[in-house]
Amino acid sequence: RKFELGFAPSSEETLRLLKNEKIELKNALECGAVKFSTEQKDYYASFIKRISFPIYDYKGLLVGFGGRTLDSENKAKYVNSPQCRLFDKSRVFYAFHLAKDAIAKQKEMIVCEGYMDAIAFHKAGLNNAVAVLGTALTEQHLPLIKRYEARVILCFDSDSAGFNAAMRSALLLSTHKIGGKVVQLEGGKDAAELVANGQGKMLFEALEKGVELSEFYIRGIVSGFDLQTPLQKQLALEAVQRYTFTLEPLVAEAYSNLVAQLLGVSANLVGLSSK
Repeated sequence: RKFELGFAPSSEETLRLLKNEKIELKNALECGAVKFSTEQKDYYASFIKRISFPIYDYKGLLVGFGGRTLDSENKAKYVNSPQCRLFDKSRVFYAFHLAKDAIAKQKEMIVCEGYMDAIAFHKAGLNNAVAVLGTALTEQHLPLIKRYEARVILCFDSDSAGFNAAMRSALLLSTHKIGGKVVQLEGGKDAAELVANGQGKMLFEALEKGVELSEFYIRGIVSGFDLQTPLQKQLALEAVQRYTFTLEPLVAEAYSNLVAQLLGVSANLVGLSSK
């Protein structure tokens, strides 16, 4: 009830509903409820045999839907409404309209990877959780985060796609002077799985252990190098510097000991500020 989950049946049933509600198909097409097949020269529903997740903007206005298939043979497990005048997934957080009061109060927001994870966080009592509708944060998300002066806790899946999303998001946030940390759930599990298995306590424990954004990003950079040779250490340092040179000098230099430790070199050899 809280998240207004529903079900999108067959295409025929959806088209019949639109007709009964006297909603013109061209309007349904414009807001992404239906699509038009040039081959069949006819309309069909955007969501067919899927659990539906209404998506609201930060003002609480319905702007689109997400859908999760119940058909194991369907390659697209999740789909969103298509981009349209109402819906731009690069600037919308799923469940923000439900989380914004908690975010405003706590000055902190949890950003996870999907609808079910966001719902799981809320079910566990963490009502400041939202989800991205793509693979990572975008610059279009930043004004909303800054408006609420919120620290961001990134909690993406622990697979390679989740790691890459966390890296991109940590880079974006840290270079725009937004604080926060990255949380990685152990054992390849996601928030929805933990809560479903009655392991919500592990969520709280993981949130306590999060790694600060810039530290996570620096560790991620260094992990991409084989540090067995001085040349590789130098290349790793240069990669880290390309990142830290974008930070304020005071912030950049705060990571000198970390980088020296990771590379196994003296701290006075690590210059992380360009100024």
